[in-house]
Amino acid sequence: MPGPMTTCPGSACATGRGSPHCRRSPPPQEDPRKCLAAFEQQVDRLGEACVAEGREPDDIHRVLLTGVTPERPLASVQAFRDFAGRYAEAGATDLILHWPRPDEPYEADPAVFERIATAALADVQAGRF
Repeated sequence: MPGPMTTCPGSACATGRGSPHCRRSPPPQEDPRKCLAAFEQQVDRLGEACVAEGREPDDIHRVLLTGVTPERPLASVQAFRDFAGRYAEAGATDLILHWPRPDEPYEADPAVFERIATAALADVQAGRF
């Protein structure tokens, strides 16, 4: 079984038949810069696999399932904007965040989550971080 943030048979499947390619974030002990670099490498490898299959890399949504990275994108509206901006620049087209809970590993304030949805989401979707 592949380790976190590695190319896996799912990449080949996504390039041949899929639309989204979903990756989970690395384990929480990882350095945020390493997480981002690993994601960038995955996006590059996915692009190469697409080209090898004769497929346009931008035809595939690059989805990041997060929630256990050392970063806390739900800590504040600005934390979300920063996180979303970094991963968008790295090639993510979609982010999946866990619903905030009172306890770890997905501890976050639901009120902040609501502010993100009302104050930041439209800007982030439009590429304004």
